[in-house]
Amino acid sequence: MTYFTFHQGHSGGFYRSKRLLRLTIIGVIGLTLLQIGGCVSPPHNPFDRNRVSAELAKRTEHTLLNRHTSSPVIPETVEPARGLTEHDAVTLALWNNPAYAELLCDLGLSHADVLDAHQLQNPDMSILFPLGPKQLEFAVNVPLDSMLLRSSRLELAILRSKQVGNRVVQDSLNFVRDVRVAHSELLLAQDQLENAESRYQLLEKINKISESRLSAGTTGELDVMTTRIELQTAQERLERAGYDVENAQNRLKTLMGLSFSDIMIVAVEKPQQIFVAADGEDLVTVALQSRPDIWAAQYAYQAACKQSELVKWDFISTTGILSGKQNGSQVGPGLAMTLPIFHWNGASKYRAAEELRKTCLHWEAVRQQVALDVRTAYVTMEQAENSWNRWSNELIPAAEQAVATSERAYQAGGDYLLLMLHNSQQLLDAELKKAEAASELRKSIAELERSVGAVVVRE
Repeated sequence: MTYFTFHQGHSGGFYRSKRLLRLTIIGVIGLTLLQIGGCVSPPHNPFDRNRVSAELAKRTEHTLLNRHTSSPVIPETVEPARGLTEHDAVTLALWNNPAYAELLCDLGLSHADVLDAHQLQNPDMSILFPLGPKQLEFAVNVPLDSMLLRSSRLELAILRSKQVGNRVVQDSLNFVRDVRVAHSELLLAQDQLENAESRYQLLEKINKISESRLSAGTTGELDVMTTRIELQTAQERLERAGYDVENAQNRLKTLMGLSFSDIMIVAVEKPQQIFVAADGEDLVTVALQSRPDIWAAQYAYQAACKQSELVKWDFISTTGILSGKQNGSQVGPGLAMTLPIFHWNGASKYRAAEELRKTCLHWEAVRQQVALDVRTAYVTMEQAENSWNRWSNELIPAAEQAVATSERAYQAGGDYLLLMLHNSQQLLDAELKKAEAASELRKSIAELERSVGAVVVRE
């Protein structure tokens, strides 16, 4: 800390040294005004809510509200009771989720650090009144290090603010992915419930036929016991599917900030998607250039570099002294400063060097993790897409053909009712597998776009 200090003699000299006092005050004010102009206009916040909204619009095609509201906000175009698309769910979550709004508060906190680094420290003034033989003394202290090191500290605060902003953007992408996954899980739970209802109705028919054959003596007790067990299993699966839907609804409502709302939500799927994605390695290149957490790691490294420079000087304290005798006829300047005899701030310099090395390694670690995320997500999406295509284009049509063939044989008068019902059960199994494959595909797309940091799959 650096100061200018003025001391004045005893009380009789106070009235004879007005000129000295004026000179001292003028000098202090002049030094203070050297950089006081910068305090008038605070620096612009490099990452505010609007900047995050713009980044999300570019990366996810979603935007934020201008401010967070205490009550849930539902757009006029969204009617949860009639069905929520994935896009609707993400919009509601970004607008209403309180945990996400809490995350955005980090932007304001980091900007407060920028403002703190920008402003100058106020001067201190002290007066010791003369009592008895004690002299009257004035002291005006102006911290000069806040002026000399102000620009470096401001650059450091801005770099850290950009680091926080990019981290918030990456956390926003993670949050969007979580909402999309929750929406996909609700869709799957609804499909499983519908499949379980159809399966139960089908097994009821099979069980009735088996009971009729047992009464007629054309089948054995063992066969009937099997159909009874299958029917009870189907009933248990139906009940469990109902609970799964309720749990999935609650998870999605919580993410959308509607936990205390009595709105019943139903997830609906968008029309069939056309998957247009670049090669996996091309997406790795895009991710390395655009992922916010890579930018955050880069700004952390730059901040560590600036900190390692700043730590060389911020431990030295210097005091400028301006004093005069009691009659004010003589003015003499002086200087007091820290003598770096016992140490040169070696511990802080060592810490700054290690933090610089750590941030450099972290930057490279993030880059490699991003490449792994993209490659894993891309392979997972390819596998899910192939599985969905096989169930949609090969296995489901084969099961439907088997059901149609057995139906024609039964209508022609053949004893193929049980065969037709069993084929229908296999069709239900295939449709369930297709629904699971579709869910995995939706989740893998959400993970891939989070990993790349941009929209890579178009409808």
